[in-house]
Amino acid sequence: MTRRRPTPSRAVQLRALLEQRRQELNGDVNGRVRDVRTRARDAHDLTDIDDGADGDIQEDIDLVLIQIKAETVGRIDAALRRLEAGVYGDCSQCDAPIAAERLRAMPFAVRCTECEASRERDSAANRHVHAAYRDPSRDLVD
Repeated sequence: MTRRRPTPSRAVQLRALLEQRRQELNGDVNGRVRDVRTRARDAHDLTDIDDGADGDIQEDIDLVLIQIKAETVGRIDAALRRLEAGVYGDCSQCDAPIAAERLRAMPFAVRCTECEASRERDSAANRHVHAAYRDPSRDLVD
């Protein structure tokens, strides 16, 4: 299949959109890291165990969000590389164009809707098969 390279003006728009999103995510990640560090520094001043437990839960949530956002930044960086290579907007699985609506919603998408749905079905089926063959004796608690 012939690759379609975005027009120069469209490539500039896409790059700006991706870089803006990356900047927003990096700002959020940096803010959350500062919050976690501040709470950790202040944690030794807590005298109420319940307050400490709440802080630990919030810290865990923040750390998961930091990880998710950092992974998204990595996906955006990969999308920028695909844009430079002239393959942005092509499905990595079937080479068909990814719908413009999908790219607007998720500008770092690497698969078309059909291939992504197929991948998710396969993944769900694999989880189901693995669950069916797990060792139930591992669930026993002494």
